[in-house]
Amino acid sequence: NDDELYLTSHCGGGIPWHIGRITTTPNPTITQNVAQLNAGGGYTSYQWFFNGNIINGATDSVYTFTQNGNYTVSVVNSSGCNHEFEYTVTTTNIEHQNFVGVTSVFPNPATDYLTIRFNTTQKRIMKLLNATGVEIMSATIFENESKLNTSTLAAGIYLIRIESENSIFYHQFIKL
Repeated sequence: NDDELYLTSHCGGGIPWHIGRITTTPNPTITQNVAQLNAGGGYTSYQWFFNGNIINGATDSVYTFTQNGNYTVSVVNSSGCNHEFEYTVTTTNIEHQNFVGVTSVFPNPATDYLTIRFNTTQKRIMKLLNATGVEIMSATIFENESKLNTSTLAAGIYLIRIESENSIFYHQFIKL
């Protein structure tokens, strides 16, 4: 199969055949793009872990992280072989690409609403992602202030992704 190679050899004079098995492991393919980890395509299944603990629902090739730490993805290839790749996130502040003009995001933690203020009015796309990176909602913003209704969200950690023409801003918040 894709991950195993068998070598055989035989020497004359009654010496038996020797069969050796070599198992290959593909190189890790995890890459980081701002607040997302990408395990690459080509596998039949994915499961992400954070600091050794399973992340429920994180079963896609891309995972949006919300905190620093050790991430592992367990993948299965088309031959049914399982491999694990590790990646350490050391980004101390995922808000480092604030070129979209965000001046404040409050309150954090939030209960009913989260307010986002900008220093200019321009078209921006805002996406709300849950802790597993799944998009929950998307909206287009033109104003210099936007209120996000968080009252119906389950308690937990969320990530806001705001895109302008040439940049992306991420902000993590907690819903109580």
